Amino acid sequence: MINQKFNELVKLVKDEPIVNRIQIFKNISAAMLKEVCHGLNDFYYPDDVLNWCSLIERITGPDHHTELIKMNSFYKKGNLIEAYKCIINATNLPLGQKDSVVFYNKGILEAELGKYTDALNSYKKSIELNPDNKIAALNLSQLKIKLGMWDEGWREFEVRNEAVSYMIENKKLMSSFYNEWDGKKDINNKTILILNDQGFGDLINFYPFFYNIQDKGAKIILCCENDVMDLISYQDQDIEFCTKSDVKQGLIAADYYCSASSLIHLLDIKNGPSLWNGSYIDVPKKDFNIIKKDKKNIGLVHFGGTHAYDFRRSILLSEFCKIQNKKANLFLISKMHNNKRNWHGKEINIQDINSSYPVLSELNNWYETAQLLKSVDLLISVDTGIAHLAGAMEIPTWVLLDYACDYRWGVSGETTSFYPTMKLFRQKGTSWDSVFNQVNKELKIFCSV
Repeated sequence: MINQKFNELVKLVKDEPIVNRIQIFKNISAAMLKEVCHGLNDFYYPDDVLNWCSLIERITGPDHHTELIKMNSFYKKGNLIEAYKCIINATNLPLGQKDSVVFYNKGILEAELGKYTDALNSYKKSIELNPDNKIAALNLSQLKIKLGMWDEGWREFEVRNEAVSYMIENKKLMSSFYNEWDGKKDINNKTILILNDQGFGDLINFYPFFYNIQDKGAKIILCCENDVMDLISYQDQDIEFCTKSDVKQGLIAADYYCSASSLIHLLDIKNGPSLWNGSYIDVPKKDFNIIKKDKKNIGLVHFGGTHAYDFRRSILLSEFCKIQNKKANLFLISKMHNNKRNWHGKEINIQDINSSYPVLSELNNWYETAQLLKSVDLLISVDTGIAHLAGAMEIPTWVLLDYACDYRWGVSGETTSFYPTMKLFRQKGTSWDSVFNQVNKELKIFCSV
């Protein structure tokens, strides 16, 4: 097949001058190698990609596409400085200056490096070059929220419904059956179908604003995963539930729909010292064998579900086990997540270590997880769903945030207006050592009380 394609190509260029033919074959070779590099990057082989990029540059010289490929490889290796050098090189090349994707990636790296003003400008430049680059618009909205541009950021965050593939499908599905609520239409005696369009933590984060909907006289039907229903129904028996399958079959009657993550914008919720006073999630207590009566019980969570930035957010158990205190009953809470991860260019088992921590892994749903949290004195967790749940229950919660954390946590400070009993421990650079040192120092004080 390759020989056949090659012969066809030879026929196409046979009448070209020899110099042109050589250049054509060079360009084709480079293009084929770039395709190989994209595939290798998808399967997390960054070192191999960098070697192939050196060959591409020897064939055709520097170009902005190759710099983007190299940037992606360095990024996957966790080397932000080298990744940023590549994107700067790309912007200095003539075609790179006109490429929306280049400035989008430049914005990502600048945001992660704390160059926030530069990041805002890069995202704006990306959108200017390509107004249809909705992902750049989404990142810009999240960065605005992170920097405290609250009203503007949450309003522009609605672009996610045009930027993320599964959200585009959600919107298409919902709009085929219902009118979208715009926050202005009267909903007294109406039924609103609320879609959980993101993860569990997001749903818990936005759940307290369901009460604002009910205060307007509306009835709520929540479209969500089955393992969430028992937890939410215990809080409010007036809420009804459905699955996405129910919606697809046209089984749910509602006047309007909206997304849970749209509620801050639609309800014009203002930021302040505390967005919600008191706990808004509660369950009856249940006995767990792992809980000790003579010690402080401290639950530990070192990883969440897999996503694109998991290598930043989650922490290898070999590092996480530096958290120690002999006076406390420290134990791992391990939910139903896949332990296999693509980690800085390698596939690893994130729990591949013999740890001194006992492990609780028999939790079947979020209701049971909440029951466990009722018995803990403290939760220490990376930024994942269970941290939101503990915060909503007003359980003392310490969240370990990576250097480029989620937009809702802001850029500085130890507290968050979302959860009054939560304390934030922020990573400086890419090492967790300073975070663990601070946690152990404060854990000593916590356990002595």
